Amino acid sequence: MADEQDAGKAYLQKRVNELEDRLTKAEVSRKEARREAAEHKGRISQVETEWQGKLQALQESYDTLDAEYQDFLGRSDQEFQKEDVEKAELRTQMEELRTRYEGIPDEKDKKIAELETTIKLDKVRAKFKDIEPDLADGFDLEAAWKLQEFDPAKVEDVEKFDAGELAKQWREARAGLFKPEGSGQTPAQGPTRKPALTVAAELPSRGGRDSGTGKVQYKQSDLAQPGWYVNNPSLHKALAEGNAERIEE
Repeated sequence: MADEQDAGKAYLQKRVNELEDRLTKAEVSRKEARREAAEHKGRISQVETEWQGKLQALQESYDTLDAEYQDFLGRSDQEFQKEDVEKAELRTQMEELRTRYEGIPDEKDKKIAELETTIKLDKVRAKFKDIEPDLADGFDLEAAWKLQEFDPAKVEDVEKFDAGELAKQWREARAGLFKPEGSGQTPAQGPTRKPALTVAAELPSRGGRDSGTGKVQYKQSDLAQPGWYVNNPSLHKALAEGNAERIEE
C-alpha cells in the first residue's frame, strides 16, 4: 500500500511539474506576443509617417502643377491635353497611396486582435490546470472542450471565469468525462460495471450510426454511465473526431 501511495505521489508531482513547465512556456509565449505586438506598432507608426510624407509631397506637386496650369491657360489645346494627362496620373498615384494608407489601421487591428486571442486562450487554459488531471483516460483538455461545446475565445471576463464551477457542472451532467472522485480509479476500474451503451448498429431504435450522415448517435444519459468509453470505443472515437451527434432521450 505504501508503495502505491508513493507511486501515486510521484505521479502527481510529475503532473504538477509538467503543468508548471507548461505555464512557464505559456508565460514566455505571452511575453513574446506582447513584444511582437509592440514591434508591429512601431513599424506601423514608421510606415504611417513615411506615407504621410509621400502624400504631402504628392499634394505639393499637384498644387504646383495646378498653379502652372492656371498660368498657361493661353496655350494650345494640345498642351492642355498633355498637362491634363500628367494631372490625372498624379491623382491616380495619390488615390493609390491614400487607399493603402487607410488600410493600415485595419491590418494593425487584426494583428493585435489575433495576439490578444492567443493570450486569452493561454489564460483560460491556465484556469483548467487543476482540472485536466481529473479527466478520464483518453481525454485531454481540447477533447473535453470540444465534447462540451466550450469555446475559450467566448469567455468574456477571464479574470472572473471560474473553471472549477464549470467543471463541476460538466461532472454532474457527464460523469464519464472524469475519473471517479476520491477512488483513484479510472472509470474502467470502478466497482460499478454497467452494460455497454446502446450505440450498436443492431439497435437503431436506441442509438446507432445514422445512415444518412454516417455519424454515431448517442443519448445524453449514455455518457453518465461509468466506463462508457471503455465499453463503447467507437462512440469515444466518434466524439473525439467530432463525428457524433446527440439524439433525444
